[in-house]
Amino acid sequence: MASVTATRNLDITHLRLVLSKLQHFSKARWKDFGLNCGLYYNTVTAIEASNAGKPDSVDECFRECVARWLKREDDVDEVGEPTLKRLANIVEETGDKSTAKKIRSQFKEHNCKADQTTKPEHSSLLPLIVILVIIVLAIIMHESSIIDIHDEYASKLRDKYNEALTRYKDPDVNKFPAAGPSVQGYVPFIPLISIIVKEYRKEDADFLLTSSTNEVIQEDNIFEKIEIENILKPQTDKPLKFVIIAGEPGIGKSTLAKELTLRWVRKTDELLNSYKIIILIPLRFETNQKAKNIKDLLIDVDDINETEVMLSINKTKGADILWILDGFDELPHHLRTNSTSIFIKLIKGDILPKSTVIVTSRHAATDPLLTFLEDDSKHIALRGFGSNEILEYASKYFKNETVTSEFQYFYSRNTVIENMLYNPMNCFIMCKIFTRFYTY
Repeated sequence: MASVTATRNLDITHLRLVLSKLQHFSKARWKDFGLNCGLYYNTVTAIEASNAGKPDSVDECFRECVARWLKREDDVDEVGEPTLKRLANIVEETGDKSTAKKIRSQFKEHNCKADQTTKPEHSSLLPLIVILVIIVLAIIMHESSIIDIHDEYASKLRDKYNEALTRYKDPDVNKFPAAGPSVQGYVPFIPLISIIVKEYRKEDADFLLTSSTNEVIQEDNIFEKIEIENILKPQTDKPLKFVIIAGEPGIGKSTLAKELTLRWVRKTDELLNSYKIIILIPLRFETNQKAKNIKDLLIDVDDINETEVMLSINKTKGADILWILDGFDELPHHLRTNSTSIFIKLIKGDILPKSTVIVTSRHAATDPLLTFLEDDSKHIALRGFGSNEILEYASKYFKNETVTSEFQYFYSRNTVIENMLYNPMNCFIMCKIFTRFYTY
C-alpha cells in the first residue's frame, strides 16, 4: 500500500494501518473513541450488545468501532473525515495524549523524509531565492505577529467553546433542543425555520408575528426562507457586516448562536470557516453588560495576553472577526439605545468597521437596530420547528419509537397543543409532561 499522508482520506482498506497506529491505545476506551469520532450513542451500544459474551469482546468492539469510523457511518463526516491527523485528534480527545503524540510524530517524520527527497532543479537560482525570501520576510514580519496571536487565541478559544457548549453529555440531563450533543457522541442540530425579511415595514412586521410559517413563505416578495448555513452569505458583492436574528422567547435564538459557534469550532461550515475568530457574548450576564472596551468583551483563555489580542484586533480594524451578541433584549435600556454604548458602536461599525456582527433579540427590542440595516445587512426571523422537526425532536427526546408514535398521535388530535410545539421550549415542556403520564 502506498504511504499515507496526514491529511489523506482513509477508508476501510486502511483498517490494518489504523489499528497498527493504535497499538498503544487502550482498547478499553473504545466507547470514548467511537463517540468522539462521530458514531451515534445508539451505534456504540449496538456494537457492545452484538459482542457481549464473546472472547476478547473488548478487542472486537474496538475493531468494529474503528471499522465503522473508516466506513464514515453516522455523523463521522460531520465531525471530521477519517485521516491520520483526525485520528490523532480523536485519540487526544479521549485523554491519551501520549499515543496522539506518537501518531503525529510518525506522519511528521514521513513528511520530512518526503521533503528531503526533493532536490532543487536549478541550484544557481539559490542566491536569488534567498534575497527574495529576505525581502518577503521583511515585508510580512509585522503582519505575521498579528496572525500568530490570532491563530493562538483562536485555537484556545475553540477548545474552550468545545468544552463549554457541549458539557451536558448525559442524555437524561440534556434533553433541550440545544446546540451540540445531548450524549457524548455528536447529535445533529435540529434546524430551525428561518425567514429573511427583505424590506422592513411596520405592516410586514405585524404580519410576520401573527401569521403561520406557510403564510409567511407565500409572501416571497417580502419574506424568503433561508437555510442556516446561508445566514452569513452576503446579499450583494459587499461583505456581510450586520445580521439581526429575531424571535419570540424559547424559539431558539441562543441555541442558534451556540450552533453557529460550534460549527466554527468543528470547521464544518464554509462561511464560518472564513472567520479567524468568533466571539460569542451572552448579553444577559452583568459582567458583559459592564464592558467598556473591546478587551472587556474578549473571552479569557489560558496563557494568552488579552491586551495583545485587543491591540492586534484594533490594528486590523476587526477584519475576519465575527461577534455574536446573544440576547440584545436583555441589555439595560440605555445600552440598547445610547450611541456611546460599546454594543451600539460595534453594531454600527464605529469601532472595528471590518468586523461582522450577529445580534439575537426578541422582536420587541429590535426597533433601535432596524435603522442600521443596509445592503450589507440581513434581518432574519426565527420560526422554530416545522412538523418534521417536531417529530425529529420527539424521537431524539424519547429514544423510543413506540412512545414517539404515541406522542405524535396525542398532539395531532389537539390543534391547540400541536400549534404550540413549533416553539422548541414548548416542545421540550410537552415531551417532559408526556413522559410523566405515559405508561411504558
